[in-house]
Amino acid sequence: MSRRVEQGFVLVLVVVLGLATLFVGLMAGLALGGEETGAYPTPEEAVQGYLEATRAPAEAAGFDLKGTLPVWSGALVVYTLPGPTGTELLGYRLAKHGEAGWRADTGAEFSVASPANPNDVLDWHLDSRVDHSRDLNGPVETAVVFGRVSFSGVSVVEVAFDQGQTHQTSAASGFFAVAAAGTTDVRVIRALTTDGSEVLAIDRTTR
Repeated sequence: MSRRVEQGFVLVLVVVLGLATLFVGLMAGLALGGEETGAYPTPEEAVQGYLEATRAPAEAAGFDLKGTLPVWSGALVVYTLPGPTGTELLGYRLAKHGEAGWRADTGAEFSVASPANPNDVLDWHLDSRVDHSRDLNGPVETAVVFGRVSFSGVSVVEVAFDQGQTHQTSAASGFFAVAAAGTTDVRVIRALTTDGSEVLAIDRTTR
């Protein structure tokens, strides 16, 4: 089993991110399709531009960028949007880079409570996606896990994927994202303190 800490997670605003369907309460997610036709100088601008073009003005105006995670196929841009009263949408969308610039691709969103309940240790969502690799000249499956940590004692989220990869990422500021190529599912998610003590473990192998 490989183990490494995600590097290169871009900090955005005051929120740090280390590097199908689910709603809180309804436990249902929303897979998002479509590709942005315009090209932008940054992945963040590409995703925001896509949302402004496809969402209601009031919803798009509430776009709050949480962070960007570089991955083999581009960059995962994590954000929140306003939801119904007492909720907000936490989502990610992949941005791919081409000759003209960055374009938004597919992603996923799920609903979380707003404001967050400090006793809710972990809100998370798994999205299994397939992207084309020019280097491999074929499709590559990638599992994306992203979410929010509300419990103040959690600073690290560790994800063990179904093909043996284990990744850790910072969650000290409340949001996190992890991606693993060549995988489609998650075995275990652990919320850890700075010294590695376990606060919560979600073992999906026991289902």
